[in-house]
Amino acid sequence: MKTFYLVILLSISAVVSVYGQFTLDGQRLIPLGSLKSPIKMPTGERVEKEEVREEELVPDKVIESTDRIGFYILPFVGLQGSEDLEWKSFGGDFEIEEKNGISWGVRVGHEWKYAFTDFQLSGFNNSLKDIDIGFPGIEFSGDSSGFGGLLSGGLRYDFTRFLSASLGGGFGFVQQELSMSVMGIPVDDEDLLFTYHFFTGLELRPFEHFLVGLRYRWSRVGEMDLFSSRQMHMAELSMGYVF
Repeated sequence: MKTFYLVILLSISAVVSVYGQFTLDGQRLIPLGSLKSPIKMPTGERVEKEEVREEELVPDKVIESTDRIGFYILPFVGLQGSEDLEWKSFGGDFEIEEKNGISWGVRVGHEWKYAFTDFQLSGFNNSLKDIDIGFPGIEFSGDSSGFGGLLSGGLRYDFTRFLSASLGGGFGFVQQELSMSVMGIPVDDEDLLFTYHFFTGLELRPFEHFLVGLRYRWSRVGEMDLFSSRQMHMAELSMGYVF
């Protein structure tokens, strides 16, 4: 038994002595004497640290006014002046001078990036000031009013995301009533008349869905049985909501 243990110990000693002359290179045993560079002992896998990059804070994209497309509703009110109105009497045509009045209404429509279309319900009221029949100082008074609808369309140009300009026109019908008294003689006429208009203006958008507009509008109202056609000039202020 002692001889058996002695053989085992001598065998282990021989293996250790032989293994000590080699080193591991990957999966191969190579002699130590054949190495020309220092031995690099394996240290296990090297874990590389990932570089943590701070995300750049990108501000939210600002929605430009030119990107807004949708419906709008714009009530408006303005000043109105009229000219070229004449009374067609049996004695000839007599020019009527009018006082400034008011215009009012609401526009409902849809806008695209560079264009828009809308339907307008509007009215106007003003008084008649004087009539030229060749006799100064005659008794005269009168009023005019109208209400109707117009279909319009136009183009829009954006100066900035807050300010834009518009240009357009349209046509429709208006129910107009004119009544006056000349030296105590009443003259009245009422009719549904064809009308058309052209306009230009500026629009300010201080908030996302809020719009303020200033518009100049020129309109011509058709001829009646007792009165001529006339043209009107209007300066109108609008405020409303853009969906």
